[in-house]
Amino acid sequence: MTTTDLRLSRAASERCLALSDDVACVIDESLVVLHVNAACQRVLGWTQVELAGSSVLDRLHPDDVETVRARASRAMETDQFAGAEVRCRHADGSWRRLSWLGVYELGSWTCIGRDLTEREQAAGHRERTDALLRALPDGLATVDRSGRITMASERLCEVTGFAVEELVGSCPPYPFWPEEYADQHLASLEAAIGGADGNYEVVFCRKSGERFPATVTTAPLGELGGEPCAFIAVIRDVTNEVREREELREAHVNERAITSSIGQGLYTIDRAGRLLYLNPAAEALLGWHHDELIGQVMHDVVHFQRADGTPLAVGDCPLHDVGRHGRVIRTEDEVFVRKDRSVFPIEATVAPLGRGEAPRGYVVVFGDITERKAEEARLRHQTDKMSWLRKVRDALAHDRFVLHAQPIIDLADGTTTQHELLIRMLRPTGELIPPGRFLPPAEEYGLIVDIDRWVIWQAAQIAARGHHVELNLSAHSFGTARLSDKFEDVLRRTGADPALMTIELTETALVQDEQAATTFIERVKALGCKLALDDFGTGYASFTYLKRLPIDYLKIDIEFIRDVVDNHASQHVVKAVVNLARDFGQQTIAEGVEDERTVDVVRELGVDFAQGYYIGRPGPLDRAGLLSRRVTKAG
Repeated sequence: MTTTDLRLSRAASERCLALSDDVACVIDESLVVLHVNAACQRVLGWTQVELAGSSVLDRLHPDDVETVRARASRAMETDQFAGAEVRCRHADGSWRRLSWLGVYELGSWTCIGRDLTEREQAAGHRERTDALLRALPDGLATVDRSGRITMASERLCEVTGFAVEELVGSCPPYPFWPEEYADQHLASLEAAIGGADGNYEVVFCRKSGERFPATVTTAPLGELGGEPCAFIAVIRDVTNEVREREELREAHVNERAITSSIGQGLYTIDRAGRLLYLNPAAEALLGWHHDELIGQVMHDVVHFQRADGTPLAVGDCPLHDVGRHGRVIRTEDEVFVRKDRSVFPIEATVAPLGRGEAPRGYVVVFGDITERKAEEARLRHQTDKMSWLRKVRDALAHDRFVLHAQPIIDLADGTTTQHELLIRMLRPTGELIPPGRFLPPAEEYGLIVDIDRWVIWQAAQIAARGHHVELNLSAHSFGTARLSDKFEDVLRRTGADPALMTIELTETALVQDEQAATTFIERVKALGCKLALDDFGTGYASFTYLKRLPIDYLKIDIEFIRDVVDNHASQHVVKAVVNLARDFGQQTIAEGVEDERTVDVVRELGVDFAQGYYIGRPGPLDRAGLLSRRVTKAG
């Protein structure tokens, strides 16, 4: 090969080596560096300029020099590859272990070196990890995303009694899961696989079948596609800790039962439940004197019934669990009975007197929590109202109110003449919420006006299609300025015939603010709307309003319609209301008609219209045909 060919071959080698991620170099027969690639600086810290012209042996560990020289000489003589694992000095003075492979050709060596330092560090890390796992007092396991155990420490095997081969590769339910706790463990496993940190108190099972308490702490381990691909679990056998904690807790409760006896009611009983001692606070709470109850079974005197008044047998009494199981009992769901037979809720702690399986008796410390229960109920009620207030605001903001319609028929010919509109609220899921849930808080906090304005607008649009509708408005809205203006505005904007809109009034609305209600009635009546007096017959003032207000319909209360078939008194009331309405030029509507017999009776009594579940349940507007324009045939 000519000198030119040699230079071309060497240049080609250098270009190829430059592309390698491993350390690569070209050296002459005397092991002097002719060329190195850029990876050399990344791995060893030396630049190409610093290495060019220097001997490779100068960068080797003294103990490796003779090995390299001997292998290079032998390879040159036999035309074989030369390889070795050597230590090379880094530019910072440290040593890096590299695996070298060189080939000699045409008077020079082409060598590739692979850094083995990280491999050695990883091996060292594994050794340290294994040593740490052996030293830890707790068991460790790693679990992949499918729930399969991928690693189990020796300590975990010791704790559970299962061999590594029985644990690694197992899937839920694991061998150490007791069957009766499988659902609880599965829920915790799913949370851990989902990436949640966890700290649980659980019950596990040894291979021998023995149950033992344990704590499990979980943490995510690694990610795949942005999701946890595994988690690590630290498992600790806390049998001794639980036993010690239980003993300490029982001792603390016993001590507290005695030291707090002055401020709370306290009595002691023997193993049969007979009274041994009743302190002054207990006497005041129960109304009994100590001498009146001494020797009596206290359950039969003060704790013989539940909060709902049903009998409570001794065998079902939760306070007697302390005698059956020898453990401390606490409760806030029981009641005691005073000497005067009045009942009050209690919080109570019952603890055995003395240690062992046969205590001398039991101490009961209790207090009256009537005020606390009432306050808790008040707060729950207030919280519930606030929750509904937020829901109403959200429904208004996102238009989640709907109207349902219930038909009202003419009893003379059975035709549907009008529909009563009933509001419903929708949850974000689309579930219907009845008005009794959301209207009371809306009225209390002033949102009812916005709801009523929405109802007026919707009702006017239905009336504009030629349908006669009845709408209910809150008494709170009558006193609101410009509510009648709202009616006038929507009638003008929708073009609805006001005669097709009937507004239902209740005696409650009239009594709450009579002046405001009267003003509102006069305005909407002047616009041409009709008025119906709802629940007629149940209030003393209803007859007064008949004479003073321009009512068009009297809606006879369901109280008189429900039993009108068989109750002569109800029949007389309905007949009287019909006659009274006719005298005032009004028509009557029977509410709550539930069967055909009722339809026949109210028709015979002269009632004009009827509504109820027998005639038609409230339903969506489209099902009632109110979303399309009504067509009237020419007569």
